[in-house]
Amino acid sequence: MTELQKKIAILEFLISTYNDGRRKAFYCNAVNLLPLPDLREIVMDIKEKIANRDIPQKEQNEEIVRLFEARAASQDISLKLRK
Repeated sequence: MTELQKKIAILEFLISTYNDGRRKAFYCNAVNLLPLPDLREIVMDIKEKIANRDIPQKEQNEEIVRLFEARAASQDISLKLRK
């Protein structure tokens, strides 16, 4: 499996599980810009810390966005979309 295929699988997981109708572009941008090892760590964090808690979907999505933004900021990557 190539790196691109692995990133696609991560993106499909995020969109199918945590897309609230407003996050698809954010997830696409994050998966495109962040390196694969970081994405794997974030997905593991999501599965361990977020998916198992009984919190509303909106709060889960906000926590996931915070995980991505914190990892991106540590590498001087901006996940903001420029229009």
